[in-house]
Amino acid sequence: MSIGIYSRKHNTRFWHVAIPKTGSQAILKVIKSNAEGRKIGYPKVDGMIQHHIPMHQYEPLFIEDRVYKSLSDRKYFFTTIRNPWEWHVSSWLYHKSKNKIKMGVIAGQLDPDDHPDIFMKPDNDGWIEFETYMEERYKSLDTWLDWMEERGDKRYDEWDCDHNSVVTYVRDQEWWLNTLRVNSLVVFKIEDHDEIKKFLKNELDISVKEIPVINKLGFGDKTKTYLTPKLKDRINRLNYRLIRKYGYEID
Repeated sequence: MSIGIYSRKHNTRFWHVAIPKTGSQAILKVIKSNAEGRKIGYPKVDGMIQHHIPMHQYEPLFIEDRVYKSLSDRKYFFTTIRNPWEWHVSSWLYHKSKNKIKMGVIAGQLDPDDHPDIFMKPDNDGWIEFETYMEERYKSLDTWLDWMEERGDKRYDEWDCDHNSVVTYVRDQEWWLNTLRVNSLVVFKIEDHDEIKKFLKNELDISVKEIPVINKLGFGDKTKTYLTPKLKDRINRLNYRLIRKYGYEID
């Protein structure tokens, strides 16, 4: 979840830009648990908290913030990324499992009241059409990567903040980093706990012994089970800039 916290050192608010499936819940817990009286901020549209939004969407949301400074200053925004091979396997299995529940609701096999995170109702024709379409996309890691490649071609300024759902936020990490446009931000590998702790201490005056593991569903642990040499190469080509820049490797 995206979250902001005031920095006494810089006299402004720092914002964590939450990329899905990259440990944003862990960052949220660390910041909330160590706020020490400082007000926590969340990006909202029409009163609704936005869990994952591209960085360029922060400007209209926070332009009235009294402790907000220019988007062009990279010091005030940070994010986390994850090993691309693990991210794709984890994201694919996660959304595949969610789609299975939704298809069960649509088929009348599951009660939507037992799944409060599903906001749509089984009589919504557009939702049924989309989830049925996505069932094919989630069939294999190959079809998931097809979807990622297609979604990567979509411009990030087409984002609809009123529709924060799988339709909009299932995008590759590369796409999320590309939402920076001419701006920049501090990027941390979620695996590099020492660098994250150093940043929290130096910039936000937050001292923690460890970065917690939140919502660990174990999907990422299955990376090697699903990655064939062909799929490894596909992800390498899809995320070559991220892999090269941040030094990620896969066995």
